[in-house]
Amino acid sequence: MGINPFTQLFPVTLRLEGTVRGTGGIRIVDYTCATTVPGLYAAGDAATRELICGGFTGGGSHNAAWATSSGYWAGEAAANYARQLGTKANQRSV
Repeated sequence: MGINPFTQLFPVTLRLEGTVRGTGGIRIVDYTCATTVPGLYAAGDAATRELICGGFTGGGSHNAAWATSSGYWAGEAAANYARQLGTKANQRSV
């Protein structure tokens, strides 16, 4: 389009994506981003954001903050869960 995004203004339009992005998504049950399935944690666009923004959604800072924060929390929790399984990890029911 011949636009230099670093020096020129250009229009940005948010579009509905037909996905779970925003307030929909996998239900998380606590601050670790755990789901109701043991060992399954949700983050970013896959996880509901209702706990941080209620019914509000859109583009911008809260979405980026949620992606980064929930990824950190879910990753840490998943690692702790796996560590607790120890040598019995391959014996758990799926």
